[in-house]
Amino acid sequence: MKRRTLLAGVSLGPGLFAGCLGRTPKADGNQTNTTNGTSPSTENNTTQMDDAQSSEIEYEQCEAPYVNPNKTELPAPAQKEITTALQGGEYETTNDLILPQVFDIQESYIKMDRTDGRTVYYTANVEKDGEINRLSLTEEFPPVGSLYFRNITPEIRTFDIRLVYHADITTDSAYKGQGDVLFDETVELAALDKVEGHKVALLDYGEYRFGTYRLEISVDGENDDVVWSMSEEHDALDNAIEYTGSGELSPPKRRLSEYGTLRNCSWDEDGNLVSGLGSH
Repeated sequence: MKRRTLLAGVSLGPGLFAGCLGRTPKADGNQTNTTNGTSPSTENNTTQMDDAQSSEIEYEQCEAPYVNPNKTELPAPAQKEITTALQGGEYETTNDLILPQVFDIQESYIKMDRTDGRTVYYTANVEKDGEINRLSLTEEFPPVGSLYFRNITPEIRTFDIRLVYHADITTDSAYKGQGDVLFDETVELAALDKVEGHKVALLDYGEYRFGTYRLEISVDGENDDVVWSMSEEHDALDNAIEYTGSGELSPPKRRLSEYGTLRNCSWDEDGNLVSGLGSH
């Protein structure tokens, strides 16, 4: 049975609860929750009152591009919406959704740190079906930009290039030789003094995303490689790996973004943003 939030004002028959939520019919036709002894009418009224109270609060929106429910002090209704959507596939209510109030879901990603060490990102999707407002989450990696390999030597060179990707944001050597192969070609690149032809796009815009990368090249009988990671804490100034003809390959230039040290968002009981981007 798919778990979801019960809709206010919807009458649910005894058969729906039997075997799903631990409720059994009593002889007088009423039902009792075998866990805490409360009746469905009392429980539903409490849920409706909680939803009604939360819908009366207008929350100031935080402009942070990443929402980490494990670290951000989200308002309880917004936390409930995320948790229910992750566990049951979606969250439904006849009241206004709170998550779109506290964050711009068109711009922000929900970030979850899993127990296996993997970082997962989600986009929030909202749809309206009559009086029902529905929230669902889709796993999706935020794009960083494009990625190039550039020949900055004064000579034409032929390169065997292989780019491998792993979703985890770590440079652990255990990923050497593993992951998804995103680029595997032999290319001839012109000298740096040429206007065109001295670089090749390894990943187009939207394909270069958060995770760990390993670039392997072979040129003039020599092999080299470089490993790096991209996360929301880095802004890429120049997404290019350069071949100088001597020395080791260097990962793309990057810098810590303003979001890397951003204070987590938090709200007071009246819905005012007291910390985080966008607060006064």
